[in-house]
Amino acid sequence: MAHRTVAWLLAASLVVIRTAGGQVMLAPPTTTPAAWERFAVRAANPNDTPIVSVTIRLPDGVRMLGVDAPTGWTARYTAATDSTSQTIEWGQGRIERGEFREFPFLVRVAPDLRSGDLVFPVRITRLNGSSLEWAAGGAGAPPTVRVRAITVVSPAAGFALAAFALGLATVAIALTLSRRRA
Repeated sequence: MAHRTVAWLLAASLVVIRTAGGQVMLAPPTTTPAAWERFAVRAANPNDTPIVSVTIRLPDGVRMLGVDAPTGWTARYTAATDSTSQTIEWGQGRIERGEFREFPFLVRVAPDLRSGDLVFPVRITRLNGSSLEWAAGGAGAPPTVRVRAITVVSPAAGFALAAFALGLATVAIALTLSRRRA
């Protein structure tokens, strides 16, 4: 029974990979506010038709610092406008069946971001002109990065902690001096 379940799950996952026509992911999966973060889109091709373009839309809350391209590929960054998101498009390369590529870029995460998810929709384009999107309503869910908020101490709490530390230090000095006299 367990063997049939494992075989069924394996077959179902292969069908999902086959029908999606490619796999994309974004690493790392988490970040913090104010971080300088190197992300990499990973695109794999389980299809016979080569992938020739990978495009990612960067969400509000990240500022582009730099982009790199794998050997044989070019990278083009397009800044955001009032009506469009900032995007990076890698092209003029090929990902053949059974291969994958990483497409790195460097961003600065906004310091005022709160906990939650940053969504990075991705589109791949094939040699025959067809494309798949990992976005709402697309081939799959868009890659997301979890923002882990940093705990911020208010000025009042910082003052209270400093006062406590000063009091503790005073008690330690007093105890040390009283032992020396005895």
